[in-house]
Amino acid sequence: MTTDEKTQATACTAAAEGIPGDLLTISEVAQILKVSKKTLYLWKRKGRIHFVKIAGTIIRIPRGDLMALITRDGNTPRQALTEPSR
Repeated sequence: MTTDEKTQATACTAAAEGIPGDLLTISEVAQILKVSKKTLYLWKRKGRIHFVKIAGTIIRIPRGDLMALITRDGNTPRQALTEPSR
């Protein structure tokens, strides 16, 4: 992992920790990971990220799942999602 990738992962972790609550909105997670909401929905369909349905069509992403994603295998968030799961 390069210094830039470590910096990005650290920034994502800090951003995720700075939002109150244990469940994050799709918009919050998209902003933290610097991806579109459409990308998050694609990753959900591929089983790369876990969403929780809290009421009707309202969904959230648990903070712990996001933090695990950010730090998984020492990858940047984008690498953790695009590389095959082990």
